[in-house]
Amino acid sequence: MKTGLAATLTAAAIWVAFALPVLADRDPSPDGDAALRVVAERLSLRDIEVHPGAEGAGLTGRLPGGEWLDLVFHRDGSLEGLEAGAHRLAPVSEVTSVLPGPLLRAERFPADAMFERIGLGVDGYAIAGRDHNGRRFEVDYDRDGRVRRWRSE
Repeated sequence: MKTGLAATLTAAAIWVAFALPVLADRDPSPDGDAALRVVAERLSLRDIEVHPGAEGAGLTGRLPGGEWLDLVFHRDGSLEGLEAGAHRLAPVSEVTSVLPGPLLRAERFPADAMFERIGLGVDGYAIAGRDHNGRRFEVDYDRDGRVRRWRSE
């Protein structure tokens, strides 16, 4: 009986010694994976691939219209940015469900544009793409949705 208990305790100690470093490397947010799933569901993505990373996860999927989309997340599971896959464009209208309210209510928000990338930073937002007339544009907003810079060709 003592031999069985000793073996069990030894096995448990070995498991803890090896498991703790692995568990410590995981995302500190237990909701990190759940946040990825929520974003994927809101966008109705299919053909989803998750790419774990040290600074945050990445996710690739196909929008309902067929465009590929790459998403980058912070370690806490919040969305950092979206990029149309393979240097293509995707409709802004297909991603509004995951964009923050201040950006959606922003002056000159390009709801009818096609985007190359959308950045969601701590101090503001950025969108690069083509407007409804096909002209290339880049716009930077502050956290409240005010335009800081608008550039177009």
